[in-house]
Amino acid sequence: MNDSIPLLHDRHRLLVALFFSVVAALCYHFLVENRAHVDLQVHTDKRTIFKVYWKEAGGEWSEERMAAQVIDPVNRDYSFRIGNLERIDALRIDPAERITTVRIDSLTITQNGLTPIRIDTQEALAQLRPLDGIRELTLGDQGLTIIPANKDPWLLYRVPELNKTSTLVGEAAVIVAIFLTVFALVFATKPLHAEYRFVPFLLLSALMLVAAMAAVSRFAVHPDEHVHVQAGEYYRQHNLPPPVGQAPVESYSDYGVSRLHSGEIAYFFAGKFAWVLQVFHVPGYLSLRAFNVALLFVLLLLAVNSRDFRVLLVPLLISPQIWYIFSYFNSEAYALFIVLLVAYQMAAPESACNRLLGQDDLPGRAWLTFAGLGLLLGLLLLLKLNFYFYCLFLFLYFVWRILFGQTVFDRRVFVRLGLVAAIGLSVFAGVRGGDLWLNDFDKSARLLEAREKYALEMYKPSTPLDQKHIHLQMKDRGKSLLHFIHFDRWGEKSFRTAFGVYGYTSINAPFVYYDYVRFVGLLLLFIVSATVVVRGGLAGTTLLGITGGCAVGLMAVAFYHAWTVDFQAQGRYFLPIVGMLSIFFFHVERHLTRPWVVLLLLSLYLLSLYNFLFVGLYGIDKYCFFPPT
Repeated sequence: MNDSIPLLHDRHRLLVALFFSVVAALCYHFLVENRAHVDLQVHTDKRTIFKVYWKEAGGEWSEERMAAQVIDPVNRDYSFRIGNLERIDALRIDPAERITTVRIDSLTITQNGLTPIRIDTQEALAQLRPLDGIRELTLGDQGLTIIPANKDPWLLYRVPELNKTSTLVGEAAVIVAIFLTVFALVFATKPLHAEYRFVPFLLLSALMLVAAMAAVSRFAVHPDEHVHVQAGEYYRQHNLPPPVGQAPVESYSDYGVSRLHSGEIAYFFAGKFAWVLQVFHVPGYLSLRAFNVALLFVLLLLAVNSRDFRVLLVPLLISPQIWYIFSYFNSEAYALFIVLLVAYQMAAPESACNRLLGQDDLPGRAWLTFAGLGLLLGLLLLLKLNFYFYCLFLFLYFVWRILFGQTVFDRRVFVRLGLVAAIGLSVFAGVRGGDLWLNDFDKSARLLEAREKYALEMYKPSTPLDQKHIHLQMKDRGKSLLHFIHFDRWGEKSFRTAFGVYGYTSINAPFVYYDYVRFVGLLLLFIVSATVVVRGGLAGTTLLGITGGCAVGLMAVAFYHAWTVDFQAQGRYFLPIVGMLSIFFFHVERHLTRPWVVLLLLSLYLLSLYNFLFVGLYGIDKYCFFPPT
């Protein structure tokens, strides 16, 4: 009987290796090989979004069959992918989302096994027929110049019949190579299966992709990076925030808001990190990106040295959007870093916090532990407002621990927690109080004045509603809740931007990718939830309810804000949920049927790898460090 156990384990590993090899090969075939590549040369007077829709014969235009690319006056060359050219009957080109002059110099579409489409001559450019929203169309030696009549101009291109060439041998060779490589990696990593030792290796791959994105992507092609960098650069030379209205003009966004007035302390630490790196003469934006990359590296080191930390970091594997925030400068990466440190202190039995609460007698240097934990609490309170839902989760989680015997709450624990809370609140009050003092305790009024002064006309508070941006105050404009859900599709857009959308939400994966993620994610959620309810008892079910309730609460507030204030369907607003899932998974993983859970988690990881590499890194506007000679 004992002799058969290793054989069973080998069979299990064999099936797992076969599964992931087949998944990787299929992902390459359907998501990479059978998709067309577009090379675009275009000029524009203003920053806007260039879109390409495609449809089959008899089909309709749909956002599910659309690729978008942000274009600006500085750059000319762009690349992105569309669907399977073999099935495409027509293309609809929307050259701009605002009234600005756009000139298409050339557009080349290639796909393995098909004759390339080259729209780079006057004769070929003349095949781009105006459909709607175009005031003037001029064909010249330099290209096709379009002057829109409104914010939604359309051009139509009928795809000609294309000659086919055989690429079966080449594609088969690539697929076989992918299959064998993945099979060998999965089958040969038996020692990594125990104690979640695979987590650091998977995070290392993610870190390498993050570092590559940080190194090669152009400045300010990521969401709001220019205003984030301005805030970080300010703290390279300063220690205190400027009074409202006295921040550098460049730090104000189109909304008339500067990150220097957000109250987030992330910019201070990033600025000092950049100050240290200035001896290497690194460009400012790169040194600030390096700060976020370094945060992910620290998490990786912690995972290497701690089994508990490895379990807590499992949720980082499920989405490339989580990795993406570490690849450019923003405040969310720092916030998630702090959240995960707090998660470890709260959940791990061997953490400093739990040792402090469990010891009868305090060690001689206990004051260092109190100071460290208090400082960490203060830093948590100084994050973005959406992370206060994580604070709510932590409070309910601690109550859960008391109710179900995880923590003995007596006078000793009360006093020690009170001291930590006092230190944390003192840090918070000191930073916030100093900020108010700098602004003569009239910060709200000054912020309103700054918005009125620095915001674009469509974002000024005084601008009449009918002249504001169409995504502002949609409820006041008369859009019903039903219309907001079904036609504006906040939910679907939020889901996609939570699982792999890059740039200014302009670089998307094919919709089939999001369908795969949705299926695997919902299956994983169902299996985990059902298992916890059946095996975890009242304690597990209660923790599931707390986690789900706080997550749904955060999404509900984000939804209401998008409907009533500003339509922002961005998954990064849901990052506090990662910290909630970390603690939840830490407590319930022993109840789970590990092979199935790990299998689904690794499936999400493989999909994330594809997305970050073939969508994000491929599609983002990059610097060419090695220009052709």
